[in-house]
Parts: sequence; C-alpha cells; structure tokens
Amino acid sequence: MEHAKLCEHVENILCQMNMPDEGRQYVRHVINNEPSRTPKNHYGNILSRIPSKKINHSILVESMAGELAKAMEYENDKNIIAYFPQPQEIQVDYIDKNGKRHGTGPYHPDFLVVTKMSVYVDEVRDDARLYAQTLSHPDSYSRDEGGAYHFLPAEQVFKRMEVPYKIVKNSSMNTRLLNNARFLKDYLREDAPEIPGDTLRQITDLLQERKYVSYMELLEEHRFTADHIFSAIAGGYVDVNLHVERLDVPSDLIICRDAAISAAVRAARQKELQPVLPLAGVMRLRSGTVIRYDNVEYTVVMCGERQLHVQDKDGYISVLEVG
Repeated sequence: MEHAKLCEHVENILCQMNMPDEGRQYVRHVINNEPSRTPKNHYGNILSRIPSKKINHSILVESMAGELAKAMEYENDKNIIAYFPQPQEIQVDYIDKNGKRHGTGPYHPDFLVVTKMSVYVDEVRDDARLYAQTLSHPDSYSRDEGGAYHFLPAEQVFKRMEVPYKIVKNSSMNTRLLNNARFLKDYLREDAPEIPGDTLRQITDLLQERKYVSYMELLEEHRFTADHIFSAIAGGYVDVNLHVERLDVPSDLIICRDAAISAAVRAARQKELQPVLPLAGVMRLRSGTVIRYDNVEYTVVMCGERQLHVQDKDGYISVLEVG
C-alpha cells in the first residue's frame, strides 16, 4: 500500500478506535519514521533482513527470539496491511508492589502492526526468558491464569495511550513456522551472498511455465544448488507455505510460483489421501490418477467440476475440459 493511502487508512482506524491524542501521535510517529533503533546481535541472535512486499523495503529483525518468524507471519497474513519493526520507544516507570517507583527507563517494543480494522503493538519473547523474568523481576513481569505473560510497566503506558499491546510468547506461534524461520536465518543474514541474477531468472522462468516443481527436481534435474533454492525461498521470489511445509525435509518439498498455486497444490496433495467413492459407469478420478487423452498419457493434478489439471511425462501442466 502506498504511504499516503496507508496514512489515510490509519487515520480512519484511529477514529474508529476512538484513540486519544497521545496514542494517535505515537502511531503517526511510527508509520512516518524509521525504526527507533537497530536490532543487536546478542543472546545468540543473528540479524536477518526480510524483503517485505507490504512496506516495499527490507526490514531488519533478530532471528532467535521469534521476531523473524513473527515478521514472516505478518508478511503472509492477508488481514495485516503493514507492520513496523522497532517502533518508537516509550518511557516506563518501574514500581514495586508497595507503589514505590524505583526508576524510569526506555522500553523498545518489537512491532507496531496495522490491520484492516485495528492497530496494535506486539512484543515477541522466548518462553524460558519470560518465565525467568517473572522470578527475577516479579514487580514488572507476571503470568496470568491463562498462561499469558505481562510486562506491567509497558502495559500501563500503552493502556493510557489506548494502544493495544501484548507479549507474544514463542510457544503460541506455529511450530513449523518457527523451525522454518530458524532454517532460513542464514540465507537472510546481512552478509549472506545474493542468488545470482541469471540463476534466479532461470528458477522463476521455470515456475512461470510449470507453476510448481519439486525441490528434488530442481536439485537433481535442473542442477540448481540447495543454497540457490533456499535463497529464492528466503527472498520471497518463489512460494512455499512456511506454516505447513518442512524445509529441513526437502525430499517432500514443492516449490510454487505463487501463494495461490501453493494452496492448490497442497489441497491436491491432501485430496490424494481421501478415499474415492465409486460411481457406476463413471471413471474414478483423483489427484495421481493416470489417464490417456488423444494418445498422450497424463497424471491428474487437480480435479474440478468442469476442468482437469493434468501433467504430462515432461512435467508440463495443462487443462482438459470435462463434460
């Protein structure tokens, strides 16, 4: 979304949320300025740079704390219009259980997120670290009966501004996505070598023609390297559903041209596992069925009411009209 349209959309949301001026000023500052700080390499983190189509430039996040996976989730969530890493810091007060203030300091949340209907702030944390903080800083960190963690000093400030805020613990996120994000982190490093332009063009041209192809075919028949393939995935040049596929088991991995093809291929693969009910006088067709049409042998990829998507022995996809 263009920045001017984004600002207009955000203003409409702020009105709908009836947010006070302090909160509105905070949100406006975030969407109109660069990140408030640069993520750091600490606690075993590796900085990862994600190419974002939603905000039209790359963003820098820490990989090990779950921020990388969360950013990938935002990028693929159709309800989310934009997201901003390292939004403006806030000043928080550290107050003990007796109401005595022990200090004031800056706090940097991880993301400000803009959806179709709301705006909110997320902080992504590792469960073990959160639990340790409830023990070492019980006046600031707590865990409720539902298992949600709270950072009370930040909650108080965002509550005053009426900006929704929450801590997202890693265990609440999709496990497959977290594992895939960790797998891809080395391909998203700032110093990671870029995939050669000619190689990338060959992969995307192949997918433009074929719509999807297996990882093993790219590797064994087309002679692309594993690094080239995973770099294309990390860069968003090709599509893999990172919520369901396993990059660490590439023997079953399908690389697709776009998200729509990826969803169709997954639906077809799931359909293969479903039993086919026989109908008298009707050919039983499902994904994987081998048919012959005009003396050419095809394998059925997807079945529709009026069309069959089929693949010939050379791997080319075509559509046959039915009935």
